[in-house]
Amino acid sequence: MENIDCDSKPVPDVILKPESTESFGFVSFDIENKLKPYEIADFVSEHKITENALFIGAFGYTAAKFKCTNESFFTVAYHGRFDKRLNSTVGLFVQTLPMCCAFNESTTTDDLLKAAYNDYYTLKGNHSISLGELASEYGVKMNLSFVFQSDILSGIETENGTVEIELLDKGTAVTDIEVMLLKTKSGYRINCHYNSSDYTEDFILSFL
Repeated sequence: MENIDCDSKPVPDVILKPESTESFGFVSFDIENKLKPYEIADFVSEHKITENALFIGAFGYTAAKFKCTNESFFTVAYHGRFDKRLNSTVGLFVQTLPMCCAFNESTTTDDLLKAAYNDYYTLKGNHSISLGELASEYGVKMNLSFVFQSDILSGIETENGTVEIELLDKGTAVTDIEVMLLKTKSGYRINCHYNSSDYTEDFILSFL
């Protein structure tokens, strides 16, 4: 993480001042017309990566471009239940990981996505240092986050049909821009909580 700018959130939207006095904003929309699950499945299979790596790479590239640079830093998460000692426990045990995305004019799409794939799984395999320690040592700003939820929140199948998941409004944003990508039966949905003291809804929609 040395020599990486660890404050990668887009520059606050100072041209259009947010009119709301609230410090919390939320947008949610489906993107099933733009991202088809079968097309994504074919793409990741061809490039030997995962859906998560694809979206992490795309998010990191977008974040860098919105800051007019060739690198970005943000946090990602995983459920943390890979330890067999947790088999009889209840809970997600979500872990937060620091993610860096860097590229230059010679970086290909395949290079970018393979780097995202390798970095993510290397981080998971060597996650022995707390994010708090990293934040203290490297000046990490945990103000931009991306989480791919896959289909974990798409509902629970029972004998009598599907039980829909009800997402509760937290009333606040964990980071200045917190993007969650969910996989639905027909495509994908983006949920984004953001700091409306820094950003307008129009700006967030352009970022997404």
